[in-house]
Amino acid sequence: MHINYPSNPTTASADLECFAAVAVFGLRHNIIICHDNAYSEVYFDGVRPPSFLQAKDAKKIGIEFHSLSKTYLMTGWRIGVAVGHADVIAALGDVKSNYETGIFPVVQQAGVAALTGDQSLLETMRRHFSGDAIYSRMGLPASATWCKCPRRRSMCGEASRAASHRPASPSGSSMRRAWS
Repeated sequence: MHINYPSNPTTASADLECFAAVAVFGLRHNIIICHDNAYSEVYFDGVRPPSFLQAKDAKKIGIEFHSLSKTYLMTGWRIGVAVGHADVIAALGDVKSNYETGIFPVVQQAGVAALTGDQSLLETMRRHFSGDAIYSRMGLPASATWCKCPRRRSMCGEASRAASHRPASPSGSSMRRAWS
């Protein structure tokens, strides 16, 4: 089962309670959980979204994918990492070895440089892509204000019920700017 938090385009994030319920669901039904965590470093207001693998029992049933395209603006380079349950990672390696030849070495070196280099650019990126900065560059007047859109439901509620837990709603919401 694939899950994706923080979600694009809704910006919804799941908390550890939600992730724990998903892990229980996966364990109970013998379903591997694959968390697409491509937007883990694209967060605002200092609130870092948790990793699925931080949740109780998640490492027993899941893996997590991270793409360098979002974090390091390497869109189109097709480079990322997968971490988690060793048997699932091994199976992923078996599958991938049968249908692709790998990543061009220069791109691999660029990925290593991004991951091991100066990480201060991430905070600069967060400021650059924050709503205030984007709308300022769009030329919206100072009277423009934030309004919060309703939160979207996710499958976490269903997984919680199936695992006999209280439903856990993902936090976060889409944000829109409107003139007041």
